[in-house]
Amino acid sequence: MALKEFAGNAPATRLAGTLAQGTTTNFAVITNGGGGYPTGATAPFVVVIDRNTSLEEKILVNTRAGDTFGSGGTGLTRGYDNTAPQTHQAQAVVEHVYDAASATEASAHTNTTTRDDHTQYQRTDGTRAFTGLTAVATGAPTNSAIADVAAVGAGNDLAKSTHKHGREAPQWIPHTFIVAGEVFMQASEVDYICPIFIPVKATRSVKLAKCRYMIHAGTSVTAKLQINGVDATGFTGISVTTTATETDPADIAMADGDKLALVVTAVSGNPKNMSFTVVMEHS
Repeated sequence: MALKEFAGNAPATRLAGTLAQGTTTNFAVITNGGGGYPTGATAPFVVVIDRNTSLEEKILVNTRAGDTFGSGGTGLTRGYDNTAPQTHQAQAVVEHVYDAASATEASAHTNTTTRDDHTQYQRTDGTRAFTGLTAVATGAPTNSAIADVAAVGAGNDLAKSTHKHGREAPQWIPHTFIVAGEVFMQASEVDYICPIFIPVKATRSVKLAKCRYMIHAGTSVTAKLQINGVDATGFTGISVTTTATETDPADIAMADGDKLALVVTAVSGNPKNMSFTVVMEHS
């Protein structure tokens, strides 16, 4: 595609003198008439002279300096955009226009999928690699075809993560135990806070990651988590107060059907309305 320069504040102006049919170097417009027109700094631009008359002619202008179009003798393309070179008299109207060639190219760029206008981008058929990247062989990906993320440098966050190919990133899914009203310690009935059962699909993994908890009145509750009736390492002796607090020990792998229970082991100062959220990491 041929780039063009456009300006939205170029008013119609007039020729300062006659423009002969064969002139291809430059022409001048009336004093201050060039203000607002493109300069050609980024690309040529198009003007039309004597529009809607038998002498209508479009001209591709390479440069403009002040009121001189084609300044520096860098040239004009006369009879542009399927018009014919004409002789134009002084005071003929000069206007900046959007040309049919640009409109056609823009439409083709949008609608013709076989065009290759942007060579810096990957083609849809994969025949051009992105700059700076190493191409990966076609076919089913293998571990050897995936670059070690550590190669990006120890200071890069990507190097600190584990690359998982063909799987989603791990997700944290919360579950909240709610004890409405006063919280009691019932040692003979450890399941008075209803437990939950953890489903784990084949080829997937679930881990007990952390918990966050608080009471809304009273002094404190001492609690723990148990998995299938056994204390969960790192999740015992938890002091629940009116300040929201988090416990984040080492993750514990869960098996399909495991029973996860919250057990109250002590209370102080008539604690009320406890919220206890456990976070499960699914991957």
